[in-house]
Amino acid sequence: VKDIEGKEYIDCTAQAWTLSVGHSHPKVIDAVKKQSEKLACAFFMYDNVPMLELVKRIMEITPDQFNKVIFALSGSVAIEGAMRLAMRYTGGQDFITLYHAYHGRTFATSAMSYTYPAFVSCKQGMERFTPKPIRVPNFYCYRCYFGRQYPECKLACLDFVEHAIKHGADTKVAGVLLEPIQANGGHITPPPGYLERLRRICTENDIPLIYDEIQTGIGRCGKMFASEVYNTFPDILVIGKGLGAGFPISAIVTNEKYSSFEAGEWGFTHA
Repeated sequence: VKDIEGKEYIDCTAQAWTLSVGHSHPKVIDAVKKQSEKLACAFFMYDNVPMLELVKRIMEITPDQFNKVIFALSGSVAIEGAMRLAMRYTGGQDFITLYHAYHGRTFATSAMSYTYPAFVSCKQGMERFTPKPIRVPNFYCYRCYFGRQYPECKLACLDFVEHAIKHGADTKVAGVLLEPIQANGGHITPPPGYLERLRRICTENDIPLIYDEIQTGIGRCGKMFASEVYNTFPDILVIGKGLGAGFPISAIVTNEKYSSFEAGEWGFTHA
């Protein structure tokens, strides 16, 4: 990319991890041009061919356990949709989330996210409107909070998840929400066995496991999703950013067990 003076830059951010195929890829621009000539906007209450084709493609690239796709306009909104599904399934209100997590900037996702000291004021007055986060230590072997070493630690950080499920919630835990690789929190990867044990914990307690793959998904980790890298899959998968190649779209991917929205209940003017 170039600035107004013509100086060139290598965009290592891919504009907040959205441009996985690069800036203004010819195929993307061509598809936008062709679609805008046919139908520039389609209200979510009506099916259209491009939407159905995208649903089919998402089903092709996600694990077989998924058979439902719900669209939204941004990652934050899709996370909120996933949280709604989890709350409906469990009847709970409290979510377990990790230290240094980042899930968005809407009311609910801000509550689920770590707040940088410089931005503490962004949450002022929001507490009464947001779901309750139960924060537990993240997988941070480099500077373990307990001064222990992997694997001798036996994944002590996950003991806190089990304690939180049993003792930390005012209501039933609605879901466990995390990034399989923490992005804004420092590009932190989980140690071997972490996601597998977390998957077992959620299954044993019948609590939905939600993966926020907005930043790690759509090919950014060597496979289509980080969950494939670790061969451990959630109940609800949230994708965005690279999904739209720079255009605002996100998706909740799940199955009929958790997909409780009625037709027309969830949707937006432009998605």
